[in-house]
Amino acid sequence: MKTTKTYTIAEAIKKLEYYCAYQDRCHKEVIEKIRQMRITSKATDHIVTHLILEDFLNEERFAKSFARGKFNHKNWGKNKIVSQLKSKKISAFNIEAAL
Repeated sequence: MKTTKTYTIAEAIKKLEYYCAYQDRCHKEVIEKIRQMRITSKATDHIVTHLILEDFLNEERFAKSFARGKFNHKNWGKNKIVSQLKSKKISAFNIEAAL
């Protein structure tokens, strides 16, 4: 039988700060991680706001680093990068800034 760990908001924030500091993340990835931790939607809003204010979560920075990495290391073209950023629900403004 698999037991699920419950997290306090402080524990979740600390864990997600590390998650975002290790590698740039988009909002969609962070929210998915929060769902896996089984945290309420009210707490989710609080946590995401904290991560944005403390600059752990920044979609423009994510889009730029994602595009740079895929272009330089995987030799992806513009269309594939745009398509992947759209699938991660990145805004058109941030996609344009990344290219």
